[in-house]
Amino acid sequence: MSEVELPNIIILIMRKKSLFYFILIILFIIFGYFGVLNFNNSRTQNTKNIFQKGENKNQEIESFKKYTNSKLGIEFNYPQSFNPNLENNEFIGDQPSRFVSDENNGAFKSEIFLNLAETAEDNSIDQITESSAYHKLKPFGENPVIEKLQIQDQEIRVIKSTEGQNKEREIIIELKKTVQLNNYYWKFLVIHLTGPLSDKTLEIILSSLKFI
Repeated sequence: MSEVELPNIIILIMRKKSLFYFILIILFIIFGYFGVLNFNNSRTQNTKNIFQKGENKNQEIESFKKYTNSKLGIEFNYPQSFNPNLENNEFIGDQPSRFVSDENNGAFKSEIFLNLAETAEDNSIDQITESSAYHKLKPFGENPVIEKLQIQDQEIRVIKSTEGQNKEREIIIELKKTVQLNNYYWKFLVIHLTGPLSDKTLEIILSSLKFI
C-alpha cells in the first residue's frame, strides 16, 4: 500500500465512525422522544383513572338515600332503588316502616321492614335476638349466625342465614332511650331485610348507622 493511500483509508474509516455515531445519536433521540411520550401518556391515563375512581365513588355516595327518624334517634343510608311502601300506611312515628326495591331481580323483591320490639324491662337484646333467630318458622334456616356489634357504644345484633339461597337478614338495635308510641314503650328497633339485595343493604345500613 502506498503512502498516499493510507491517509485516504484513515479518512474513510473516520467518516464511517462519524456516520455510525450520527445514526446512534439520531436513534437515541427518537427512542428518548417516544419514551417521554409514553411516560406522559401513562401519567395522563393514571390521572384520568384517579378522577374516574373519584367520580365513581361520588356516584356511589349519591346513590344512597337517607332514613332519619328523630323519634327513634337514628339515621342510616339505604340503596337508591328502595322506595317507601305506603299501601298499608305503615309508619313508625312520622317515617315509613317498609321499603321495596324497584330493581328487577327476577321473581323475588328486595324489601326493608322496620319494626319496634315491645319488651319488658328485664329483656335484653340477646333475648330479643335469639327469639327472632330461632323462631319456630325458621326464617333464617336451621343454623343462623348471630354477630355482636357496637356502634356509638350501643349494642347491635345481626342475624344471618348460613344457607346459600336464604337471603333473610336482620339487624336488632338497642335504642339510646325507650320510646313511647301508641301507648306502648319500645326499647329495640328490628330491621328485617329480604331478597337478593339483602347483603348489600345490610352492609350499607351498618356502615352508615348513627344515633342522633
